[in-house]
Amino acid sequence: MAAVRFGVQQPFPQRENKRHKDRTGDCMIVYLIAYAGSYALARGEHYYLSGILLILAALWLYLKDYRQFGNLIHLRGLFSLFWVGGQGLACLKLSHLQKDWMMMTWICLGLAFAGFWVVFEVMSRLYGTGYDSHSRWRSFTGNPKPMFHMVCALTAASLAAFVTEAVALGYVPLFVRADSDFSEPSVPEASDLRKAACGQHGTQQSGGLPHRGALRGTAMHRFLECIDYGAFAGNRTFDEVRRQLEELLAQGRISSEAAALIDVKKVWHFLQSDLAKRIMQAHNAGKLYREQPFVMGLPAREADPEIDSDELVLVQGIIDLYFEEDGALVLLDYKTDAVKEAKALIDRYQVQMELYARALAAATGKEVKQRVIYSFRLEEVIAV
Repeated sequence: MAAVRFGVQQPFPQRENKRHKDRTGDCMIVYLIAYAGSYALARGEHYYLSGILLILAALWLYLKDYRQFGNLIHLRGLFSLFWVGGQGLACLKLSHLQKDWMMMTWICLGLAFAGFWVVFEVMSRLYGTGYDSHSRWRSFTGNPKPMFHMVCALTAASLAAFVTEAVALGYVPLFVRADSDFSEPSVPEASDLRKAACGQHGTQQSGGLPHRGALRGTAMHRFLECIDYGAFAGNRTFDEVRRQLEELLAQGRISSEAAALIDVKKVWHFLQSDLAKRIMQAHNAGKLYREQPFVMGLPAREADPEIDSDELVLVQGIIDLYFEEDGALVLLDYKTDAVKEAKALIDRYQVQMELYARALAAATGKEVKQRVIYSFRLEEVIAV
């Protein structure tokens, strides 16, 4: 009592409850399971379920800390509630401007949370928590050093995650203007209605106008038709991709509606591939060809295996890109289809790619040594 009367602050003992012992390992296991489940649901485009799972995990972590300490403002409980709950709200994708998180983002957010828990646990065991146990709304009355150390550790972990993501991506997401995948063009232009996605399924709306997914694919094709591959030699940066898009927009070579549909990040990711490097080398050698139309006569059964006829039919299309390499040709077709695996694209477009290769070989007299699809959805080069 004398200590209290003379104002000497003593840390109060924490409330003990044998039924609710501190089991940090159990909490982390629950969090990791929920986090992995949320990631899997997000990859499957079940965004509401992904977000709800993390929100429930945040509430569980907070309530577990409250039941253990009886403290509504316990630091670890509040951090769990707002950090994990905030991730859950973001995963709901309530805004149409949001994009899927990259794998690096998921990893960094998970490591930051795990890092806080580890540091908090270590510091709590070394110094104790120092919480006043006389009130449900407890204040921190103990040694301030543990709190300072925890804040410093969390700041360092957050900074490390930020720097890691920036280095891996090649740009700082905070300073990049978002390009929406969901922008709705007011009036589609005639150039946007060209038949650029030959063989694509389900691209028409009931009113006869192309689905916005088809318009997005057309916009991506137009940008890749116009970009200057020579400018990317030694400078395959996100800023260079964005600069070229803005330049094409200013020149009127791409409409504002089409520009709003172009995902600059996905184009940048394509340019980091080995295939793009080969394309740049072909460009520098003057052996790169883009958007080449063709017309070819074939027996009907060869154009479509379901037709049992040898009647001659005309097959026409536009080859997105091909280039010459070591005396042979490489054929490339861009795809923006919403698929979950490469096999879906192979099954859907194998006949088309075979016809394109046949037409290209007939027109040039050169062997087509490789047929590939680049999927912007999967961000993957697919041999066909």
